Amino acid sequence: MEGLQSGEHESLRLQALMELSHIFLGGTVRNRQKINLLPVGPAILALSDCMGTQNNDQVRYQGARGLRFLFEAIPSSVSTGEAAQVVPELISAVEKVTSIDVAEEGIASLKLLVEKHAEIVREQGGIPACLEFLDFHQVRVQIKALHVVGVCIEGLLPEEFETVYVHLVLLAGRISWREDVKIVSKVAKIFHSLLDNYATTCPEGFKEIVCSSDCLQNIIGLLSRQEITDESLILGLLKMLEKIASQFPETRTSLLQYDVLWCLMKILTRWDKGMIVGVVGLMLCLLPNHGLLGNDSEMAQRNQILSSSSTTCRQIVQGIGEKLIANHNLADCPTVKSYCLKGIVSLLPFVEREDRGTCMNWKQISNVLATGLDSSDLEMVSSSVTFVCAMMDFKEVGIHRNLKLAGVFQQIYRKKDAEIVPGMEKQNTLRLKCAEFWETYKSLPELKTIKDNNLGELYNLEELNDDSLKSLANAFTKHISSFDIMNSNLTQALLSYLTNSDNNEERRISFLNAFAGCAIGAENVEYFTPVTTPLSNLVQVLQHCVSQTSYVQDSFAIKSSPQKHVGKSHELQETGHPSTSTKISDPTKSTSHPSASLLPLLRKIHLLVTNYADLLPTKLQLHIGAQSLPLLPSSDFVNEKISARLKCRVEESSIKSVDRFTKCYPFLLDLETKIFIFYYEKLSKQKQTVTVSRQSILSEAKRVMFDVKRWRPTMDIRYEEEEGFGQGPSLEFYTLVSQEMKGLKNIWRQRDGELVEGLFPKPIGSGAPDETELKEWFKFLGMFVGKAVYDRRRIDMRLSPAFYKLLVQEDVNCWTSLGLIDATLARSVHNLLREERGGGDWVDEMSLCHVLPGYPEVEVVKNGEDLPVKQGNIQKYLELVCQWTTKLGVSQQISAFKEGLNCVFPCSELEIFTPDELRGLFSGDDGDDEVDWGYDSLSKYCKPDHGYTENSDPIRWLFKVMSEFTGEERRNFLKFITGSPRLPVGGFRSLRPSLTIVHKSDADLDGNVDTWLPSVMTCANYLKLPNYSSIEILRERVKFAMVEGQFSFHLS
Repeated sequence: MEGLQSGEHESLRLQALMELSHIFLGGTVRNRQKINLLPVGPAILALSDCMGTQNNDQVRYQGARGLRFLFEAIPSSVSTGEAAQVVPELISAVEKVTSIDVAEEGIASLKLLVEKHAEIVREQGGIPACLEFLDFHQVRVQIKALHVVGVCIEGLLPEEFETVYVHLVLLAGRISWREDVKIVSKVAKIFHSLLDNYATTCPEGFKEIVCSSDCLQNIIGLLSRQEITDESLILGLLKMLEKIASQFPETRTSLLQYDVLWCLMKILTRWDKGMIVGVVGLMLCLLPNHGLLGNDSEMAQRNQILSSSSTTCRQIVQGIGEKLIANHNLADCPTVKSYCLKGIVSLLPFVEREDRGTCMNWKQISNVLATGLDSSDLEMVSSSVTFVCAMMDFKEVGIHRNLKLAGVFQQIYRKKDAEIVPGMEKQNTLRLKCAEFWETYKSLPELKTIKDNNLGELYNLEELNDDSLKSLANAFTKHISSFDIMNSNLTQALLSYLTNSDNNEERRISFLNAFAGCAIGAENVEYFTPVTTPLSNLVQVLQHCVSQTSYVQDSFAIKSSPQKHVGKSHELQETGHPSTSTKISDPTKSTSHPSASLLPLLRKIHLLVTNYADLLPTKLQLHIGAQSLPLLPSSDFVNEKISARLKCRVEESSIKSVDRFTKCYPFLLDLETKIFIFYYEKLSKQKQTVTVSRQSILSEAKRVMFDVKRWRPTMDIRYEEEEGFGQGPSLEFYTLVSQEMKGLKNIWRQRDGELVEGLFPKPIGSGAPDETELKEWFKFLGMFVGKAVYDRRRIDMRLSPAFYKLLVQEDVNCWTSLGLIDATLARSVHNLLREERGGGDWVDEMSLCHVLPGYPEVEVVKNGEDLPVKQGNIQKYLELVCQWTTKLGVSQQISAFKEGLNCVFPCSELEIFTPDELRGLFSGDDGDDEVDWGYDSLSKYCKPDHGYTENSDPIRWLFKVMSEFTGEERRNFLKFITGSPRLPVGGFRSLRPSLTIVHKSDADLDGNVDTWLPSVMTCANYLKLPNYSSIEILRERVKFAMVEGQFSFHLS
């Protein structure tokens, strides 16, 4: 202290400052005893005095440095009066910048002091001082200076604004993608604080800054950039933009002109949960939505602005709506739920009326509103009623019906008669709002059928029979909603009826006759066309119940034995009540609550729908198998809310936490969720490059697959004498091997020397001479397919749907499978069954024996070659033909295939997939989806970059040419771009990386650009496209390149 205070002896002062710094740098723990001896107040003043030294920069720097060390070592020192006294000296050092080192130490000290002395720092001019020479400092120092400004700015009065106006203009320019992310985040926070300060009284200069086109476009441009991954920055900029739109309504139209909707959609593609999505929802409410509550002229003006948008409004609304609905379903925070709800309804006027039917998911929106009405938060309930009122003015098909099925109208009906409670103003206001709604719309057809009666009172649910089932099914075509179901014992009654062991098959037939119009008992029915309206309505209403019931959110940890996909034998033997062996968490703590039987009932109905053919006459089973007639599409059973919540559960805990649920109720999950679960713990970060020869690709594949060490790392293929390796060559490897496997006709079923449509194993009898060879081939095929699936590659083989059934089902219906394997044989069997009933000696004239048609070496009974088929045993013979074709004759090959799969991953993990989904997992997309190859889809999922935009002529021409490709041209193009002739499931939307089209630089092209061919980087799905002069030249050059530019990978 003596040295610090020896003002006349600067050498002593400097020595004391160095010693003090040495103590602080030595560590506050080791030197705590020495530091505690320091008199804090005098030391602060002495160090400040050192900073004021005029002629010795070294003393000034060490004084500023010592002051910072002191504040850091003794946190309580910042609260002292002496600390407040040194603020002017610190600000002077920052403002004058006579020494950059002293100024930076001053900023660091101000950062430590500002929380306690913000008012003094602001009064002494700390804000302009920190901003004056901000660019002179390093980024880390700039961040500290902006922190000081951010704390001080919170109390800046309107009359003080002029002192910082010039600096804030410059600061607004720092909102740019060129700036450091942390700096931009600090700047956004500063302006957000100012917007809060000036919510009521706003200086004109401030409005000029934040409402300027430069500021708004900079914010939107920054939010739109894909490389910005800092969540706090995105949230800060969003909040700033929301505040501007909220406080300055005149900016809202400008925001639409600057493509803010497109920007919000881009944000939601990167951030699909949390407060960011909630703020996006709130932001949507502030945009001009006069089509909902305003006049036609304002709506026309808005639509004119949107029509010039770079992306179609329909695409934007669809993308934003899906994300907001998903986030609403996942969010636990009422505020986020409320923001999402407001955003969803605010999207309605941004779509033309004729597009709303396909663009908006009314089923999910209705569930969102029903959940809001059922909330304990009165604000949420009131907002939901308001939005329902707004939606009633729209006459699009599906809105009112979905609102009714979700129970929205029923909840409003009940709430309108709620008791008036004195002192409960919000509750009473809500009752009046519901009563007003009902009085306004009670004449609508959807509201006329709303009743006070409980379903149990209207229908005899305790003793269900054929008549009461038909009456109940008829009701589902009219007025039953999820609200009705959740307030009755319907689910328990139906589940009990379907699972009762007494006459179980007759009960299931009665149920399908009533709800699906199956006419199962009619033996003479030649063609089968079920009427599924009551059944589809029942499933839809049950799905509404599941989506709205809170217990489902916690029901993933089911304490039950996993249930596999089952076929006829399992279904006919099932007599137990699913809910007795399945413990599902229930907020009511009551096993009799309707929610406890929802999922078991849906599972039971799904089994009936999947296996309904088991209950039909044999000839109808053959007909259904040949025509693939579904009773209900599998998509009817998919629940988006459960799928989304289950993915979150996996990310938050582990795959084991949902394992039992996915195996009990896989039909509730969409394919994207199933694939996510399947791959969650599979994909290896390790890679191994394997070199193979093109000349003997099949033998090379066998060599690679039988090497156990190669199964776990991701395998990258490289061809001999070619430089390229990675995803493209690997995908081509699986394509080439697939083609070789298809060429092995001796292992596949044939008819007249040609493979049947849909590859299926050739049947063999017991002790067949080629049995061992066939089993080895199918074991290899299992390894090959398993490794392709494991590495997320795609095979190019169209296997029969019956093949996939045998992989995931314990038992299959032979009659329905026969048509999927060999349609010609199925027709012959069908005709023979019909002729058999006519009698006569025509069977003897056919000279048949008990061998498999087309495969005389396969006997269906012992010594079958010597046993003729007669009138008395033709029925049994046809049954044996069906069994040997579909199961018995191929069981060894299927077992070998599963054995090969098990070498890579357990085959049981595939049981969550349906046969059709399994086809997509193995082979990807067939490329026959016209929508996926349409111009709109291509422009949405393919990305122009590096010299091209979506408005560039070559990009528009390319999408036009691609949309006109034939099936074979699509395969060639995909093989040229990716290495595989197939897209993953989901088409271009699921292609990773996305197809990117870039400008092939003219500097790289000698001569006429039109003579050059496009080139590709298959590992990145990267197409380098020259800037051709016309669409005709582009078409010719692209088609030539995609045919000739194959079977060779070199560096691009």
